[in-house]
Amino acid sequence: MAHWEKAVLAPTATLGEAIRNLDESALQIVLVVGDGGVLLGTITDGDVRRAILRSETLETPVTDV
Repeated sequence: MAHWEKAVLAPTATLGEAIRNLDESALQIVLVVGDGGVLLGTITDGDVRRAILRSETLETPVTDV
């Protein structure tokens, strides 16, 4: 597995999973990838902080972040 592939999450993942992924991959970015490997978006630690300030929960889908 390529190093960057550790940062890939499905659009059905939660904010909590994204936080865990950011911590474990150490790449400082999460790649949200849909069917067929299409890049749907990215999430950084700044996006996580802004979601927390908006009172999002760890169960919030990454597509809402």
